[in-house]
Amino acid sequence: MGVAALWYARIPADSTPWKASLANPASLIPPPSVFVDILPYAIIFGLGLACVVAPLTNALMACVPGRYSGLGSAINNSISRVGQPLLGAIIFIALSATYYATLGNLAPGLDTESTGVRSVFQPLNPAPAIATPAQVAAATQASIDAFHLAMTASAGLLFTGTVTVWFGLRQAGYARAAALAAGAPDVRRSA
Repeated sequence: MGVAALWYARIPADSTPWKASLANPASLIPPPSVFVDILPYAIIFGLGLACVVAPLTNALMACVPGRYSGLGSAINNSISRVGQPLLGAIIFIALSATYYATLGNLAPGLDTESTGVRSVFQPLNPAPAIATPAQVAAATQASIDAFHLAMTASAGLLFTGTVTVWFGLRQAGYARAAALAAGAPDVRRSA
């Protein structure tokens, strides 16, 4: 999934968007950039997600004694539902900070600390109609830089999680297998 996030970070700003509309049947055919920029990301991310969710759930449930399986499942479900939006909010804080810092550097006349400017210039959104051409260019570049930072940070977090899970689950599995091979009772099943 980290590779997919890095792939998504490399999407050029001038990539042709797919503006599909049922009113215009010709627009239902995607532009070539979809097959180069978006489709590989979606396939890689989907495969990564498929390779992560089931093994992690299985590893968690294997570590929980049978009488607490309902509680373990509830905790796993809660973490998976709350963790993603929370992490997304934290990444968006970094994204916003990068956007306004870059915007302030590229458009020195804008007071990016002002709530009025922040309500008009928002990260990853088009510049307002009242903006000058220089401010539009600055807002566009600031959004691109912020997006690249967010995707790179996401990829870093995904790679860190992969390494942690790979070594953490393997060592726990090896320790349990070694204990079972030595004739120790399986405390997980007897509890």
